[in-house]
Amino acid sequence: AVPVEGYDSLLNVASISAGNDEEVGALIASVFHRLGANASTTVEQGDSMKDEVFFTEGMEVAEGYMSPYFAGSNQLVDMKNPKVLLFEGKIANVQDLVSVLETVATENVPLLIICRELADDVMTTLVLNKQKQI
Repeated sequence: AVPVEGYDSLLNVASISAGNDEEVGALIASVFHRLGANASTTVEQGDSMKDEVFFTEGMEVAEGYMSPYFAGSNQLVDMKNPKVLLFEGKIANVQDLVSVLETVATENVPLLIICRELADDVMTTLVLNKQKQI
């Protein structure tokens, strides 16, 4: 394997990889030239007749929130530098979250919880905390 160095080499490899389509190759090359060789990309079917590139800062989560009470007026949740809690399975007891909730309240940072399921009382506590801006 030969390392790809410089935009022209990147353009050549991208065009060949795109079935010798120079237009698509130029789009691909511009993305990796801007973001670097280790960039993460997603290609999706579009609604228009032209190829487009969109850049997203941060991370987008494809799944939705568990309660509309967590969303703003635009029905979106936008967090800046949240603490992230990954939990495999169901969070069944609010006591399991007390130390995490105290930490994010003290540091005044948002908390993103990713889990399979929340018990009803846990959901109620989180919604009430959100409404009280705790």
